[in-house]
Amino acid sequence: FMRSFSAFGYSRVKPPLVEFEESLLGAGPGQSLAPQTFRMMDPVSGRMMGVRADVTAQIARIATSRLGEEPRPLRLSYAADVLRVNGTQLRPERQFCQVGCELIGVDSRITDVEVPLVALKALSDAGMKNLSVDLTVPTLVVNLYDGLSVDAKERETLNDLIEKRDRDAIAALNTKASALIVQLMDHEGAATQEAKALAAIDLPQKAKADVQRLLDVAKELREALDVYGLFDVQITI
Repeated sequence: FMRSFSAFGYSRVKPPLVEFEESLLGAGPGQSLAPQTFRMMDPVSGRMMGVRADVTAQIARIATSRLGEEPRPLRLSYAADVLRVNGTQLRPERQFCQVGCELIGVDSRITDVEVPLVALKALSDAGMKNLSVDLTVPTLVVNLYDGLSVDAKERETLNDLIEKRDRDAIAALNTKASALIVQLMDHEGAATQEAKALAAIDLPQKAKADVQRLLDVAKELREALDVYGLFDVQITI
């Protein structure tokens, strides 16, 4: 993985395994990791320390502090052990190696293509087969709500049903927003098959721009994967 990341220009960083609690679990992504973090007391200072439960939050802090003045985009990669209080059904181990890369400081269609391309190339180089990637746009639903002036109560209801993937309950609301969300859900699937139908949905301007960007990313990612010989990767949207 690290060789693949390096080939794309990602520099390796090695954050500390143990940090003072206020740094490790401070404002931002670190706060959500508090329930999963092992803690201990530093015998010298008497301050609480934590063993990292995730590397991503550390990378975010490094990018805004020690590397805050470095030119953007900032390409960083890492491979490091993490320790968590609880395992999960999918991963009962509490200590494991976390590997990843982060592209920081640029918001563009090109970077949207680069990130999944790097991940898929690294997985392929490691011998993984039958790869697929799911593409989505986090701002799509919010922009749909804003474009239709959906009130707070309906937003809450729709968000809950979307999280449950309850298509029938969404359709039963019988509002303009719910009807559009049903159309979007009905055209999830292989990018090559659903692109034309998604582009034809009559969405508010910003939401439509989100869909178009998603389709552009899927098209350009397919072209990039073909260049690298990854012809069999399935792209879904």
